[in-house]
Amino acid sequence: MKVKVDIISGFLGAGKTTLIKKLVTEQYGGERVVILENELGKVNIDSKVFRDGDISVEVMTAGCICCSLKEDFMSSILRIKETFQPDRIIIEPTGAALLSEILKCYSYHPRKEELVLDHIIAVIDVKRFHTSLFISKGFIDNQLRAAKLVVLSKMDGNNQDDAAAVIQYIQEINKHANIAAYDWNQTSAQEIISDAGHPAEKAEEKDHRRSVNIRKGTSEQTARKSRLRGFLPRFDTWEAETDHLVSRGKITDAFHEIVEQPEYGRIVRGKGILEDSTGWYQLDVVFGDLSVVDCKPDVKGKLCIIGTGLNREMLAHLFKI
Repeated sequence: MKVKVDIISGFLGAGKTTLIKKLVTEQYGGERVVILENELGKVNIDSKVFRDGDISVEVMTAGCICCSLKEDFMSSILRIKETFQPDRIIIEPTGAALLSEILKCYSYHPRKEELVLDHIIAVIDVKRFHTSLFISKGFIDNQLRAAKLVVLSKMDGNNQDDAAAVIQYIQEINKHANIAAYDWNQTSAQEIISDAGHPAEKAEEKDHRRSVNIRKGTSEQTARKSRLRGFLPRFDTWEAETDHLVSRGKITDAFHEIVEQPEYGRIVRGKGILEDSTGWYQLDVVFGDLSVVDCKPDVKGKLCIIGTGLNREMLAHLFKI
């Protein structure tokens, strides 16, 4: 029997893990699902989120499945198929992956008939879209061109103008892609997957609080500014593991210092699972925005920072974990 395969791509911090968790919880509850996580570094953080929910997770670390791990990609998929016998495999590439190259790995493999591509999704962060585009237009454009469905994240009632500009940009890159532009907190996973028509065509059919009214011409100037020359920057990682307690205040202060001092490099993404005197917590950093929430215990503390031009010596001295 063929195994369904979803590929959920998106730039660093766009919300891929959150979308996958929503799909698995709300949409794929009756299926046996295995998630294949791809991390740029050697320390894996996101798999802890899924394992807390008793979901099978396989991890490919220290490289990207569209380049350095290309030869292992389909082998891992087929091994998962034979080992777990799942109904569905969800692939979460690193945020710096080229979706077109991942699809090529599948298309040219002699055993591709054992699998069926179900959903090819790109997740776009509306709130940070233009910042992401400035940093890595090449990655984002590639993911948009190859996607069948584009899901907008960080949607709320205050950023409709931003969403209109993002949708216009997406349609210029890939006029055939469906676009789901809803507040995830007020929309079911089933709606996101099956009712994701172009918002410009669907807006009148939707509840106003969950859809985006596309006003033609809105934010056109902003959209034009975002048509930057495509490039593929090289992302670096700095990672650490620790058995020691690390206070939340220390982590918060450290990330504030990183933002204020460019000598550390450009920090795009940070994530970690650490313990302090009050218990375990998970942290997420996207372009300087830091969130900290309680989480279940892990074996040891982990921290991963992704960016460009990272000064590893300064980062190691700063965190000292």
